[in-house]
Amino acid sequence: MVPPPDHSLPPSLASIGSNELVLLEFQGSIETEGDYTGEIIGNLDMTIESKPTLRIGHHLLEGKIASLPKPLAVMRRTDSTSDSETPYSFDIVAIIRKKIIFSKRPTPIVETVSTHAMEAPKRNRAT
Repeated sequence: MVPPPDHSLPPSLASIGSNELVLLEFQGSIETEGDYTGEIIGNLDMTIESKPTLRIGHHLLEGKIASLPKPLAVMRRTDSTSDSETPYSFDIVAIIRKKIIFSKRPTPIVETVSTHAMEAPKRNRAT
């Protein structure tokens, strides 16, 4: 039996649905300013199951779901007790069978601005 996913898994894994882990595959790399370890960097939207989207800042990535040719195991290293011959062992945490592929370039998100916000502010002039 595979235990449910843990929130301390690497950030390249995302939990989708009930206890299913999915690998995220990017064309290129994600660059950030500063250290975002353990922080949320984007929003994965799965409302249309066949077309997942990932929003990172002002960029939108469209992906597709694919099955992995061979399943991957997520393992966690655990230190053994002092009376054991081996210093550590590995526990299998989960099995990954699918991946979401983001192979296209990100689309910039341009938010519409109302016409009132674009008008120059009127200044009160003293006469």
